[in-house]
Amino acid sequence: MNSTPGIEVIICTYNGAPRLPALFAALASQTLAASRWSVLLIDNASTDTTSADARRLWSRPDVLLRVINEPKPGQMHARERGRLETPREFVCFCDDDNLLAPDYLETALALIESQPATAALGGCGEPISDAPLPGWFSAAASGYAVGPQASTEGEVPASRAYVYGAGMIVRSHAWTQLVRSGFRSRLAGRVGSKLKSGDDNELCLALALAAQQIIRNGLALLGVSAPETM
Repeated sequence: MNSTPGIEVIICTYNGAPRLPALFAALASQTLAASRWSVLLIDNASTDTTSADARRLWSRPDVLLRVINEPKPGQMHARERGRLETPREFVCFCDDDNLLAPDYLETALALIESQPATAALGGCGEPISDAPLPGWFSAAASGYAVGPQASTEGEVPASRAYVYGAGMIVRSHAWTQLVRSGFRSRLAGRVGSKLKSGDDNELCLALALAAQQIIRNGLALLGVSAPETM
């Protein structure tokens, strides 16, 4: 059972070396006490220098960084490896193009610790781009894990029982119990450079079916969109 208090930031990345400097700079600015969080980078069959660069670039010696290789391609395989490897009570899915606001982990941890029936939290993403966003972007923002996930904060209704995976906080015990009950993801998520998705929604829906609450818009998430995909 995952019993160590605090939160593990799980970064699943494929050839993410170019994005690590910005990612790590944002993580290094987190205000949460160092003893309450750690970082687990899952190198998902990269062919670049991701693992070596991660160890070299991490600038918070007071916060543990571990780098683990997961040779089976697929974001959900990498996330599942993270679940097996972390001792922490909670995990935060942080994609390699996410820049977490400085108080993101502190706010998220306080919120989910105050909600013992909650299995997952979702945030509100803000796009970052070097160029003006196209006119169609607002209508498609949710596909980029950007913007409010609902008009109000609170529990997600059964008709929409999921939050997007970028910045999602998951209670490790609820996830583990789900797997022990027989749940196996049918979606691998992103595989290499193929931008497949849906694995985060699948996990949330399964948690909801297991009578665990999903909470939306609990906190602010910055820099969710990846400009190179637009």
